[in-house]
Amino acid sequence: MNRHHDPNPFDEEEVQVEVNPFSNGAAAPMSKPRVPPVSSEHLGFGQKHDATVDIPLDTMNDSKQKAKELATWEADLKKREKDIKRREDSVAKAGVPVDDRNWPPFFPIIHHDIANEIPIHAQRLQYMAFASWLGIVLCLFFNVIAIIVCWIRGGGVKIFLLATIYALMGCPLSYVLWYRPLYRAMRTDSALKFGWFFMFYMLHIGFCIVAAIAPPIVFNGKSLTGILSAIDVFSDHVVVGIFYLTGFALFCLESLLSLWVLQKASPVVAFNGARLQHKQRRTNPQTTLPTLPTSTFLQMGSQETSSETPFLVKSTGSESASTSSASQTVVGVLHLVVSLGIILAMDKFLKKAFVAASIKFPSALFGMFCIFSVLVILDSTVPAVATSLMNFFEPALLFIQRWLPLFYVPSLVVLPLSVKSIPAASGIKICFIIGMQVFATLSNIAFL
Repeated sequence: MNRHHDPNPFDEEEVQVEVNPFSNGAAAPMSKPRVPPVSSEHLGFGQKHDATVDIPLDTMNDSKQKAKELATWEADLKKREKDIKRREDSVAKAGVPVDDRNWPPFFPIIHHDIANEIPIHAQRLQYMAFASWLGIVLCLFFNVIAIIVCWIRGGGVKIFLLATIYALMGCPLSYVLWYRPLYRAMRTDSALKFGWFFMFYMLHIGFCIVAAIAPPIVFNGKSLTGILSAIDVFSDHVVVGIFYLTGFALFCLESLLSLWVLQKASPVVAFNGARLQHKQRRTNPQTTLPTLPTSTFLQMGSQETSSETPFLVKSTGSESASTSSASQTVVGVLHLVVSLGIILAMDKFLKKAFVAASIKFPSALFGMFCIFSVLVILDSTVPAVATSLMNFFEPALLFIQRWLPLFYVPSLVVLPLSVKSIPAASGIKICFIIGMQVFATLSNIAFL
């Protein structure tokens, strides 16, 4: 077979074009030109109105410059980060708390994180103090609700305005004046903040006691849901009386909880002082800090078991000692003023109540019987509360005992004017009773 004329399937087809050199440019029929015709459309290169594309030749220089700028920015950021870190460390060393608002979760208003910021041994006290703050908020708002009910029943708008003022001022002031100082004192072990807390917390307790009693001082005391107001309105409107009795129960519970918190705060302060003293001695063995006797203020238990516990302030040297003694003095004076003021207010109130009711029985004797009955009941049911009440009023009792002759001088001065109308038998009995009292008083003093 002849294979020379077999077509190669991989060869491109070549179109044979016969060209007549003598023709006038016309191709032979049934022939196709090998060269494609040139298109007359502009392809866009090299024309007058075409867009130009600049290709920079110094691309390497630009990348080096950008890398240099990035390195400069990074160095600047590191410098700023170090500066912020240094400021945070200085703030932490200075004891200035950085607070971010995180409570309540649905609308943060205050900073509150007991589990992470308060020492473990003081967390229970802080939680109870927080419950005490929430309790006073609840008492004040329920007081507003009860006053609104009384206002609807014809109590008047003035008591509603007063109750609203109590709620709007009492809630933020209680947080700023005593709860936040206690929180920060637990965080930083600051003796000054502890003193601030004790001072205003005693005023808080005094307000709770006055609110639970509701003496007729302002608008017959109906702006507070105390026991006297409840008795007054209960005869007119039973529903209003029930609201007032509920408010009285809330104020009583708040008073007892506040007394418990105040009683537990002193040992925690002493423990913090001992811990700081141990730390100071370990870091600087040559420096000794002054120790102050622990106050028996609101300590449950017998006084025989109370001993001197080191109370430490945060600073060292004479300045810390003077600051601590000054804070102790201020707290002691305020404790005396609050306890004595409560006793005098109760005495004045009982006198006015007995005069208004035309009762000839001595009001002071009635108050004494009431106090004795309350203490006996508390001692048989909750002895710790009875002891706390006795310790709370101890400064006032010591003050009255010390200045007792001053209170009896007016009666002794006018005594000779009343002797003329006393029969001889009655005079002998009076002399006998006075002699026995003097003998009993001297014997008691000698025994003590």
